[in-house]
Amino acid sequence: MKIRPFILSIMMICMLSLLSGCWGQNELSNLALVNAMGIDRTKDGQILITFQIINAQNIASVQGGGVAQGPTVTIYQSKGGNLLEANRQATNKISRIMYYSHANLLVIGEELAKEGIYPLLDAFERDKEFRNTTTVIIARNGRASNFLKVLTPIDKIPTDKVNKTLNNAQELSGGKLKSVVSGIIEDATTQGIEPIIGSFEMVGNMKKGESQDSLNYTDTPAHIVSSDLGLFKHGKLIDWVGGYRARAITWMLKKTEGTTVPLKWKGSPYALDYKVKESEPNISVTLKNGKPHVNVTLKVIGNIEEATRPISLKDPKQLSQLQMMINHKLENQLEDTVHYVQGQKTDVFGFGELIYRKYPGVWKTMSKNWDDEGFPNLSVSVHVQSLVRHSELRSDPFTSNIKE
Repeated sequence: MKIRPFILSIMMICMLSLLSGCWGQNELSNLALVNAMGIDRTKDGQILITFQIINAQNIASVQGGGVAQGPTVTIYQSKGGNLLEANRQATNKISRIMYYSHANLLVIGEELAKEGIYPLLDAFERDKEFRNTTTVIIARNGRASNFLKVLTPIDKIPTDKVNKTLNNAQELSGGKLKSVVSGIIEDATTQGIEPIIGSFEMVGNMKKGESQDSLNYTDTPAHIVSSDLGLFKHGKLIDWVGGYRARAITWMLKKTEGTTVPLKWKGSPYALDYKVKESEPNISVTLKNGKPHVNVTLKVIGNIEEATRPISLKDPKQLSQLQMMINHKLENQLEDTVHYVQGQKTDVFGFGELIYRKYPGVWKTMSKNWDDEGFPNLSVSVHVQSLVRHSELRSDPFTSNIKE
């Protein structure tokens, strides 16, 4: 009985030798928190990386109600023959260990996007610290290095503005898309679909926008605004799509829930505003005479939220007429978008993937020349079913009762 405590003590001492302790810890004061990265091509053919690093002390001052002593982010740049070399060169300028787990934005310059983005994504996918849920955007009409230097007034950290803007626009207005590293790689490696990536554009005086003083204006001298969608083919940017075409794409990709559709009434092109609250796209493929045929059906439910011309929204006949107008307008927009993208010869809708999954034998005969021949000549039909649910707090507009 007396031997047991002795044996227990020996066992505990042996177990202590197996504990590694905190051998890999890093103090916060030794880390440089990378919030965003930008990638461009230099004139001499090298890769230029722009690091946007968080100034934690200044953020704490702002959140605590104090006055920040400087900007919430700092910019560092380095270049090299590839991403890893450029990253190593950054250690010569930054006194702390680069920490990428907080990076939530990757910006690619437009010119580099036209060269091809797949070689860039390989390094990010391999890095165990870099998150594959990081948002990817293209700096339209500019360079990523300039984009990351612009300060934002409401969201003190610029990447917050980008991600919040994309989240809200994608869900509420359509035509915008929040692409992430893992999603782009999945599209690149899946048969019958090509990636599509959103963009932001710099507007105003960029030099002034880099200064902390720019945040002292009610109308800041520089802005970053969400722009068009970038169409890609084999990893290279080939075209931009905006307006109703961009919305049609995000609708068919099931990335848009609500949006607004202006309607013509009594000669006025913007007399009524139909706000879509719910949407349900459905895409299916069948074989007709041995050839694939895609059927796109879009069901939308919404309200009339603005009426600037007299109309009786309680009249079933007029409501039926409105729904027919909505159906016709959206069908035309969807058909036009499909034909336009087919002309660009890049299947961003994933029609080819549907054929691959349902008719693998048919896909095998079409896959080699899908983008250049199969997709452009694919038969596609579009149908829209709309419902006007109600007209908010009043039925007929007050203009119907104005005395003449």
